[in-house]
Amino acid sequence: MILFSPELTAEWEFRLAQMEHGKLKREQFMREIIRMTKHIVAQAKNYESDTIPGDFATLSARCPKCGGEVHEKYKKFQCQSCDFGMWKIIAGRQLEIPEAEALLTDRAVGPLEGFRSKAGRPFPARLKLNDAYEVQFDFGEDADSAEAPDFSGQESLGACPKCGGRVFELPAAYVCERAVGPARTCDFRSGRVILQRPIERE
Repeated sequence: MILFSPELTAEWEFRLAQMEHGKLKREQFMREIIRMTKHIVAQAKNYESDTIPGDFATLSARCPKCGGEVHEKYKKFQCQSCDFGMWKIIAGRQLEIPEAEALLTDRAVGPLEGFRSKAGRPFPARLKLNDAYEVQFDFGEDADSAEAPDFSGQESLGACPKCGGRVFELPAAYVCERAVGPARTCDFRSGRVILQRPIERE
């Protein structure tokens, strides 16, 4: 892989100076830039990600599937004894080593800040390992559970702006009472932390 060494930088600065003084035509300079760019892109496309050198870690947590040793790779945390692995970047957020270790050990971690939706909106969430050893979002609201959360004794924050139902507070979000449980008819929820800032009940 090409590295932008001081020598390479100096070479292009020299050529740029030549062009500024009329000793090198702009068209020739641009042709060489395009040629080098195509070469770098071609090398990057053909580069094997697992062979990228780096000071990667061996996690203290063991593989939840077979108990094997888990190593940090360029893009994944990968067991060395079986096919278990999980991506280091999830929804635009990179898992730190302690977070990955907690996820492997406790099968859950969070809530964590910094995830981004496909529309680019930030959101907080917990991560969990399901029974198939896949990483999933867990918003901590039992949204998919067989029973809706028990809101008795809780004071509603107000009416849902989407359907008019009551909005209640849960560990990671404010949700419409009709957006949880098996018979959901609404999808309103708002994170209790947005852009790393807590959103208070008021």
